Amino acid sequence: EPAELQVTVGQLPNAVTCIYPERGGTIICWEADARKLNGSDKMVVSPEFPVLLPGLTGMQPFRMLIYASTAGNDRGSLSFRTTGGKGRVELKCGAQLPSGLLDASVSIGVGTGERAQPMRGPVVHNFLHQSCCGLQRGEEEWDFRSSVNTALKRLTIRAELTHVGGGP
Repeated sequence: EPAELQVTVGQLPNAVTCIYPERGGTIICWEADARKLNGSDKMVVSPEFPVLLPGLTGMQPFRMLIYASTAGNDRGSLSFRTTGGKGRVELKCGAQLPSGLLDASVSIGVGTGERAQPMRGPVVHNFLHQSCCGLQRGEEEWDFRSSVNTALKRLTIRAELTHVGGGP
Protein backbone atom coordinates (compact mmCIF):
# COMPACT_ATOMS: atom_id res chain seq x y z
CA GLU A 1 0.00 0.00 0.00
CA PRO A 2 1.56 3.32 -1.03
CA ALA A 3 2.44 5.78 1.72
CA GLU A 4 0.29 8.87 1.97
CA LEU A 5 1.85 12.05 0.66
CA GLN A 6 3.06 14.26 3.49
CA VAL A 7 4.55 17.78 3.53
CA THR A 8 6.03 19.77 6.43
CA VAL A 9 6.57 23.54 6.28
CA GLY A 10 8.12 25.96 8.77
CA GLN A 11 10.38 25.07 11.68
CA LEU A 12 9.51 24.08 15.23
CA PRO A 13 8.15 25.60 17.37
CA ASN A 14 6.01 26.86 14.47
CA ALA A 15 5.60 24.11 11.87
CA VAL A 16 2.74 22.60 9.91
CA THR A 17 2.51 19.03 8.62
CA CYS A 18 -0.08 18.23 5.93
CA ILE A 19 -1.16 14.72 4.99
CA TYR A 20 -3.08 14.06 1.76
CA PRO A 21 -5.06 10.81 2.14
CA GLU A 22 -5.87 8.79 -0.97
CA ARG A 23 -9.58 9.42 -0.39
CA GLY A 24 -8.89 13.13 -1.00
CA GLY A 25 -8.75 16.23 1.14
CA THR A 26 -6.06 17.38 3.55
CA ILE A 27 -5.25 16.62 7.19
CA ILE A 28 -3.41 19.52 8.84
CA CYS A 29 -1.37 19.45 12.04
CA TRP A 30 0.06 22.77 13.28
CA GLU A 31 2.62 22.73 16.10
CA ALA A 32 2.38 26.28 17.49
CA ASP A 33 4.57 27.97 20.09
CA ALA A 34 2.51 27.70 23.30
CA ARG A 35 4.43 30.56 24.95
CA LYS A 36 2.35 32.95 22.85
CA LEU A 37 -0.69 31.93 24.94
CA ASN A 38 0.75 33.71 27.97
CA GLY A 39 1.54 37.00 26.28
CA SER A 40 -0.12 40.07 24.83
CA ASP A 41 -0.71 38.51 21.40
CA LYS A 42 -4.29 38.64 20.13
CA MET A 43 -3.57 36.34 17.22
CA VAL A 44 -1.03 33.65 16.24
CA VAL A 45 -0.49 32.74 12.58
CA SER A 46 0.89 29.50 11.16
CA PRO A 47 3.36 29.25 8.29
CA GLU A 48 1.70 28.97 4.87
CA PHE A 49 0.92 25.38 3.88
CA PRO A 50 -0.48 23.66 0.75
CA VAL A 51 -4.06 22.33 0.75
CA LEU A 52 -5.94 20.19 -1.77
CA LEU A 53 -9.47 21.54 -2.14
CA PRO A 54 -12.42 19.54 -3.48
CA GLY A 55 -13.00 20.12 -7.19
CA LEU A 56 -9.62 21.74 -7.87
CA THR A 57 -6.36 20.29 -9.12
CA GLY A 58 -3.18 21.61 -7.58
CA MET A 59 -2.43 22.94 -4.14
CA GLN A 60 -3.78 26.16 -2.68
CA PRO A 61 -1.93 28.27 -0.07
CA PHE A 62 -3.53 28.31 3.39
CA ARG A 63 -2.69 29.49 6.88
CA MET A 64 -4.19 28.59 10.22
CA LEU A 65 -4.86 31.35 12.75
CA ILE A 66 -5.79 31.31 16.40
CA TYR A 67 -7.47 34.37 17.88
CA ALA A 68 -7.84 35.27 21.55
CA SER A 69 -11.44 34.89 22.64
CA THR A 70 -13.69 37.95 22.51
CA ALA A 71 -16.62 36.26 24.28
CA GLY A 72 -18.38 38.53 26.75
CA ASN A 73 -16.14 41.47 25.94
CA ASP A 74 -17.53 44.67 24.44
CA ARG A 75 -14.22 46.39 23.73
CA GLY A 76 -13.03 44.18 20.92
CA SER A 77 -10.34 41.54 21.11
CA LEU A 78 -8.37 40.67 24.21
CA SER A 79 -4.94 39.09 24.47
CA PHE A 80 -4.36 35.42 25.18
CA ARG A 81 -3.08 36.40 28.63
CA THR A 82 -6.33 38.17 29.56
CA THR A 83 -8.55 35.39 28.19
CA GLY A 84 -6.63 32.70 30.08
CA GLY A 85 -5.49 31.10 26.84
CA LYS A 86 -8.99 30.74 25.40
CA GLY A 87 -9.70 31.43 21.75
CA ARG A 88 -10.86 30.20 18.37
CA VAL A 89 -9.27 28.66 15.28
CA GLU A 90 -9.70 29.72 11.65
CA LEU A 91 -8.43 28.40 8.35
CA LYS A 92 -7.65 31.05 5.75
CA CYS A 93 -7.11 30.58 2.02
CA GLY A 94 -4.50 32.92 0.58
CA ALA A 95 -5.38 32.46 -3.10
CA GLN A 96 -7.90 33.83 -5.56
CA LEU A 97 -9.85 30.67 -6.29
CA PRO A 98 -11.43 29.79 -9.63
CA SER A 99 -15.16 29.34 -9.91
CA GLY A 100 -16.38 25.76 -9.77
CA LEU A 101 -14.90 25.16 -6.34
CA LEU A 102 -16.93 22.59 -4.42
CA ASP A 103 -17.98 22.93 -0.80
CA ALA A 104 -15.52 21.54 1.72
CA SER A 105 -16.24 19.87 5.03
CA VAL A 106 -14.02 21.32 7.78
CA SER A 107 -13.37 19.82 11.24
CA ILE A 108 -11.04 21.26 13.88
CA GLY A 109 -9.42 19.77 16.98
CA VAL A 110 -6.87 20.87 19.58
CA GLY A 111 -4.11 18.94 21.34
CA THR A 112 -2.69 15.44 20.98
CA GLY A 113 -2.48 12.34 23.13
CA GLU A 114 -3.86 12.69 26.66
CA ARG A 115 -4.36 16.42 26.14
CA ALA A 116 -6.37 16.07 22.94
CA GLN A 117 -9.78 17.73 22.76
CA PRO A 118 -12.10 15.90 20.33
CA MET A 119 -12.58 17.15 16.79
CA ARG A 120 -15.51 19.56 16.38
CA GLY A 121 -17.61 20.18 13.31
CA PRO A 122 -17.76 19.52 10.53
CA VAL A 123 -18.86 22.81 9.07
CA VAL A 124 -19.60 23.06 5.36
CA HIS A 125 -17.70 25.93 3.78
CA ASN A 126 -16.86 27.26 0.31
CA PHE A 127 -13.54 29.14 0.29
CA LEU A 128 -14.47 30.77 -3.03
CA HIS A 129 -17.18 32.83 -1.29
CA GLN A 130 -15.33 33.49 1.97
CA SER A 131 -11.59 33.04 2.47
CA CYS A 132 -11.81 32.27 6.23
CA CYS A 133 -13.53 29.34 7.91
CA GLY A 134 -14.05 28.68 11.60
CA LEU A 135 -16.46 26.60 13.65
CA GLN A 136 -20.04 27.62 14.42
CA ARG A 137 -20.72 30.03 17.27
CA GLY A 138 -21.23 28.04 20.42
CA GLU A 139 -18.56 25.49 19.56
CA GLU A 140 -15.75 27.73 18.32
CA GLU A 141 -14.12 28.57 21.68
CA TRP A 142 -11.25 26.35 22.87
CA ASP A 143 -9.32 26.27 26.12
CA PHE A 144 -5.93 26.14 24.42
CA ARG A 145 -3.88 26.02 27.63
CA SER A 146 -5.46 22.74 28.74
CA SER A 147 -4.03 21.09 25.60
CA VAL A 148 -0.49 22.49 25.73
CA ASN A 149 2.38 20.01 25.78
CA THR A 150 4.11 21.69 28.73
CA ALA A 151 7.40 19.80 28.29
CA LEU A 152 7.79 20.98 24.68
CA LYS A 153 5.88 24.28 25.16
CA ARG A 154 3.84 23.44 22.08
CA LEU A 155 0.18 23.53 21.19
CA THR A 156 -1.06 21.25 18.41
CA ILE A 157 -4.00 22.41 16.28
CA ARG A 158 -5.55 19.82 13.97
CA ALA A 159 -7.88 20.36 11.05
CA GLU A 160 -9.33 18.16 8.35
CA LEU A 161 -10.71 19.33 5.01
CA THR A 162 -12.64 16.78 2.99
CA HIS A 163 -15.33 16.63 0.36
CA VAL A 164 -18.81 17.13 1.73
CA GLY A 165 -20.09 13.65 2.45
CA GLY A 166 -16.51 12.39 2.77
CA GLY A 167 -16.40 10.82 -0.71
CA PRO A 168 -14.31 11.82 -3.74
